[in-house]
Amino acid sequence: MRAIFRFFVLCGLAFAMSYTMQQADGIAHAASAKKKQASSTSLAEKKGKVRRRLPFGLHACGKAVDRYIAAKGHSAYASTPLRALNGSNGVICSVALNRRSTAEAEALAVRGCQSGTKKWTHAYGGKCAVHASK
Repeated sequence: MRAIFRFFVLCGLAFAMSYTMQQADGIAHAASAKKKQASSTSLAEKKGKVRRRLPFGLHACGKAVDRYIAAKGHSAYASTPLRALNGSNGVICSVALNRRSTAEAEALAVRGCQSGTKKWTHAYGGKCAVHASK
């Protein structure tokens, strides 16, 4: 009688452990699905709304564009017109990364660019404008 009782107890424990593991596996699967869904809404590696040509290369503004593209949140890139378009001898740029909204990021990027135009008065041509935002 004890052997039969022990057998049923062990079977019950095995069932309970397997059921608990399945439930835990389901919870883990649901958590990973939520994480994948949250990461799919990330803005990282996206250019967003590009209004003007973006610079590229190893200079400071090219690196700022790379940081803008890599940013996960609402970001903006602003600069004076590029040299090739207006013949000036320089470009001033600014980037605002991971802000609450696109409008806030655009305003901060333009403000940063304008502060650069006050510091380097003859190194650029044209006014600051948003080149890309997301």
